[in-house]
Amino acid sequence: MVQKKKVLYVHFRNVSAPNPEDFHEEFINTGHVDMYRAMKTYYDNGYDSFFIDDHVPHTHLDTDWGHRGRAFANGYIQAMIEAVTKQ
Repeated sequence: MVQKKKVLYVHFRNVSAPNPEDFHEEFINTGHVDMYRAMKTYYDNGYDSFFIDDHVPHTHLDTDWGHRGRAFANGYIQAMIEAVTKQ
């Protein structure tokens, strides 16, 4: 699908376990998924659209919308993009 340009955008997130009944949301840098490997897979297959954060845990004194958690997730996503493109 990525190679055929049929993926418009990716919700990039991490969870605690592979089983939908047992997982809870995690910060993007923790959890079950190897996020570097996931990002590298998109890169290696020619994905050239955008990534957006998905559900994020709230941090201390965060807003109802989770602005601090989202800022962290977006910074992490950008770091993963740079890591795979500069290897």
